[in-house]
Amino acid sequence: MPLKQIVWNALYRAQPQKRIVAENRIRAHYQRRGLEAFGVEIANVAYVLKYSFNASPLLTIYSPTGWHGESGPAKSGGHLTVRFLKADGSHFTTHHVYR
Repeated sequence: MPLKQIVWNALYRAQPQKRIVAENRIRAHYQRRGLEAFGVEIANVAYVLKYSFNASPLLTIYSPTGWHGESGPAKSGGHLTVRFLKADGSHFTTHHVYR
């Protein structure tokens, strides 16, 4: 089965141009990696740690993030973190999808 769904978690909801670019990259990654052969049908853009405050109780905030990288701001390139799931919703793998 081809990739049937991308779960955006509100990412780029108000920026359709960015969502189109991200979708094209996710679909190309899916095809290049041959994920269809493993029954993968869903791509879920991951939430990543955004803030962690050392308070009592510990406050941690996760949010969907756009292009991000280990060494620079999102504008400089980087990747999306995407969880690939099977049709039943079970986790298959998590990949960094690069620009």
